[in-house]
Amino acid sequence: MGMERLVFSRKKRIIFIIIFVSLVITGWVVARYEKPVVTVHFSPNRDAQEAVIQELKSAKSHIYLAMFYLSNLQIVDELVAAKERGVEVVAVFDDSQRKSFRFFRHGVSLRMHGIPVRYGGVSYKMHSKFAVIDGDKVITGSYNWTLSAEEKNVEDFVIIDSRKVANEYERQFVGIWESSENP
Repeated sequence: MGMERLVFSRKKRIIFIIIFVSLVITGWVVARYEKPVVTVHFSPNRDAQEAVIQELKSAKSHIYLAMFYLSNLQIVDELVAAKERGVEVVAVFDDSQRKSFRFFRHGVSLRMHGIPVRYGGVSYKMHSKFAVIDGDKVITGSYNWTLSAEEKNVEDFVIIDSRKVANEYERQFVGIWESSENP
């Protein structure tokens, strides 16, 4: 009886080890070979603005925004709403945005709601147009978050659901943020 129990215990341990190793290998393979999910969006007057707003509404921890121009009031309002529900929101715009009241007022509005804003591109154009959401998703493309982009310009962007891609964009954002001015 003691020997059967010992054999059974060894079998249990071996099965446990096999299952454990299989799970570790499976997790490594999935993490290493993650296949991003990509959705494509276009303007004018298609689904672009609504797609951006839906992604901002889904944010739970942070939104890092590097945007050449921002003037779409619905998107500004959604960034403020995200901040008010506890999401960290941080934004960098091109230096030219602070030289035009039409655009500068939106940065001021964000700041008035506690959102850190900087202006990059004093010696270069900060022409990026991307947002990183929760370290899992990236919105990137030609689409400025402006009414012109939504209603007049032919623009496009993709939403990439990938932690690996988001990590790369977060590193890029930090570099832009650190080289930007805080007027």
